[in-house]
Amino acid sequence: MSSPLSEFLQQAPPISRTIAGLTLVTSVLTWVFGVIQPITLIYYYPLITRYPYQLWRLVSPFFLTSPKMGIVMDTFFLYRDASEAEKRFVRTGDFLIFTVFVGAIILLLNHFIVGGALFLQALNVAFAYYWSAKEPAATNVNFFIASFSVRYLPYVMLLMMAITKGPQAVYVGATGVIAAHAYIFLTHVYPRYGRGTNIIITPNWVHGLFEGSRRAAPAPIRVSSGSSTTTGRAAPAGSDSAGGIWRQRGTGQRLGS
Repeated sequence: MSSPLSEFLQQAPPISRTIAGLTLVTSVLTWVFGVIQPITLIYYYPLITRYPYQLWRLVSPFFLTSPKMGIVMDTFFLYRDASEAEKRFVRTGDFLIFTVFVGAIILLLNHFIVGGALFLQALNVAFAYYWSAKEPAATNVNFFIASFSVRYLPYVMLLMMAITKGPQAVYVGATGVIAAHAYIFLTHVYPRYGRGTNIIITPNWVHGLFEGSRRAAPAPIRVSSGSSTTTGRAAPAGSDSAGGIWRQRGTGQRLGS
């Protein structure tokens, strides 16, 4: 008989549970046991480019919470917002690419403009922004003792950063808003309304990591109608298959004509 924990882990979105798990382990080892010194995890460019190259600093700033109660609270909100964002993606591989994309934008903005050293809060804001953008405005979300429309969630998070950590934390957190908005613009707004091309394409091998080769590269399907049979490929998950069907139809005729 499986335990509640194993059932939770099996049902949890895979990318979100991995990010939250790594964050929890890293933060506990750092703030509770002192196995890892926090100074070795922050983003510091000179140590990345100077031998011996500390390349882990490109990733580790995304996995360290605040100390004390922040270990629990930051991990909880990170998992909640990440899992809600992941559920808005039809395919897990697309969410992985989204996470890598927003992480890269957050890092670049902090390197060239903001000067932040820890990026977990910014990544959390990016997840919350995507979730809020894809959720109906009538949906409410709980944030501590308050309840409000999910559309306001990323901005309430920035307000809390301003109150508890100061303006620099807001600047770092705002890079998450910019990163998530850039992804939405490049993958949804510009291709759909600007007649542009979506340049953020998830490779099939990434889909294959989560779905297997059959899902990543759909096998041909056969559709029979009377005596005729056509062969094609299944539309990829998340594609605008319905729109494609209607675009292929003619203008139609009035009944009786």
